[in-house]
Amino acid sequence: MEWLRSRASQWKEEIQLLEEEMHCAIKFCEWKALWWDEQRHNRPNLELAHLVEGVSAYVAEQAQSEHERAVNWAAQWAEIHKTAGTVLTQYLTDEVVPQVEAIHIMIEDEDEDDDSDVYD
Repeated sequence: MEWLRSRASQWKEEIQLLEEEMHCAIKFCEWKALWWDEQRHNRPNLELAHLVEGVSAYVAEQAQSEHERAVNWAAQWAEIHKTAGTVLTQYLTDEVVPQVEAIHIMIEDEDEDDDSDVYD
């Protein structure tokens, strides 16, 4: 019984960690996209028009790439997030695990035929 509770607790923690890591990865991509957008204005020493244009294009491409990565990951992980939520709320709650009753096992010694070897 304690083993089952321990395993359920470990599974619950693993699912929660997975959800947190997915959330952090998406948030990081969103932050990085904003950071790239800010870099557009952080190059005041560029005086040549073609350098300004090149840096601006590169920065815009990087920001767009990070934004698309965040959107793609969110879409790809939506079903995982939904399933994880279902497992956490329906199968790994504190109320579900204690309902399991103890299992009684009867072990008989091959040399003796009496019932004195019953273990709970």
